[in-house]
Amino acid sequence: MKYCHALLIFSLSVLLQGCGGGGGGGGSATGGNASGTPLGVAGSSYENNLSAVAAGFYGLSSVSTILGGSLEVTPQALAFADFFQEGTLSAVVAAHPAGGGANSLYFLKKNGTAWTDASSTFSGLNRQVCTSVKQLLVADLNKDSKPDIYVVCGGSAIGPQYYFLSNPSSLGYTRYESSFALNAESASIADMDGDANQTADLVTTDNGTVKVFLAQIVSGSLSFSQDNARLTNTSPVPSGVQSVTLVPKSQSDGSTKYDLVLGGSGSNGTSALWLKNTGGYFGTVGRSFLLPNLGSDVTFPFAELRGYIESNGLSYIYAMDHAKSLVKLYAYTTPAASLTGASGSAPALAHLQEFSSSSTLPTAGWPSQLAKVGNSFYPLDAACEVTGRCSAMFTLP
Repeated sequence: MKYCHALLIFSLSVLLQGCGGGGGGGGSATGGNASGTPLGVAGSSYENNLSAVAAGFYGLSSVSTILGGSLEVTPQALAFADFFQEGTLSAVVAAHPAGGGANSLYFLKKNGTAWTDASSTFSGLNRQVCTSVKQLLVADLNKDSKPDIYVVCGGSAIGPQYYFLSNPSSLGYTRYESSFALNAESASIADMDGDANQTADLVTTDNGTVKVFLAQIVSGSLSFSQDNARLTNTSPVPSGVQSVTLVPKSQSDGSTKYDLVLGGSGSNGTSALWLKNTGGYFGTVGRSFLLPNLGSDVTFPFAELRGYIESNGLSYIYAMDHAKSLVKLYAYTTPAASLTGASGSAPALAHLQEFSSSSTLPTAGWPSQLAKVGNSFYPLDAACEVTGRCSAMFTLP
């Protein structure tokens, strides 16, 4: 049984400074340029999130108003990229229209301070997706230097995942269904194996387990092949994995490789596990975490790791108890770099300093990712219609 989903957010060397919540900004070198030259796509879905936050794009309120008041339920997920190839960030949101229509993707443009629905730009595109969208990920899956979209589908049923590939020679997208069926809460995309095709591979959760899919392009077509042999670790993984993140790490030769971080409940002694990447295989433990017992649930007393972000040499951790009544923010007070050290032992709880707590939970649920902006933590990928879902979750003293 799943109690809440988690996502680990790692910022290894970038201090995220935003320009205000609710999708502000857009005038920086990352968020836009005066020439209209299309913006590039980062090497992983995680790094694309960092780029959006650095430009001041995180969270988006009043989506139903933007879409003409035509939504039945709270929009489920959000991502930012230069989808219209105009040299500025735009947005894609998964939402359910009124009148019984299918859950679909909507593409939004920002004109000045106002967002507008520009989905009609991609006329003829089948924008239908799954009923329960957990995340929208941005990466360059077909290697045409344009942003593609991967839809993480979960909920109560196992089903296909969806991805939208940009048309290499024209503006637009083509929708695909995966050949595999999952019940996913989280996924992450990066070229983890460094293959000759330099395609972006996929790690995803599935009913609390972890699955790896290698991507390749053959005769212009993208395909995924499952390869769980890439997970060679013998140490315990978090119970009921709800979160996977491919974390970029710079190498001495100037290249980047991606380590894998798993997060979930600590009921088996591990809340989070950092696995080092060795030739595209994940087996060596860089560091593990066991969060404190929040003590509010007798049957499931261990906190579940919901997020992690590094800033100014500290490692911030937020965790929820299984009763879903309390969320706490901690700081790991030894240097963040020690998390990737050789030791595989969990850091002593004495190094975890509680900063703040929150007992007010948005009725639509917590967003799957947070962004540290200045001294506060905001939802990164939340399309907000419910009070509190786009507000600052925590503010440091």
